[in-house]
Amino acid sequence: NYPLRSGKTTLFEGALRVPAFVSGPLVKHLAGKESHGMFHVSDWFPTLHGLIKQRTGRSVQLVNPIDGVDQSNMILNNGPSARQEMLHQLNLGNQAYRLGDYKIIVGNPGEY
Repeated sequence: NYPLRSGKTTLFEGALRVPAFVSGPLVKHLAGKESHGMFHVSDWFPTLHGLIKQRTGRSVQLVNPIDGVDQSNMILNNGPSARQEMLHQLNLGNQAYRLGDYKIIVGNPGEY
């Protein structure tokens, strides 16, 4: 995982950062570009909802509020991330909170 510290089962960046890609005709103009913005798995639903709304003008009526944020600008325009903070693994005793470039870890961050 060089240059990131550590790997799976830890709260270090080597375990928390993962590669991903988006492909298709809407992002063809961004071929070969990289983005290092913050994106959580909970952001996929509002992002896909935002993309569908932009293309069709139709929206889904949500019954309850959702945790994620719409990252469609980041995907379509290579814009900045709409997320500035992230909470990692709150319920297992060991916790990490990231705000921008800073992260605080409470408890055991992992074995290596």
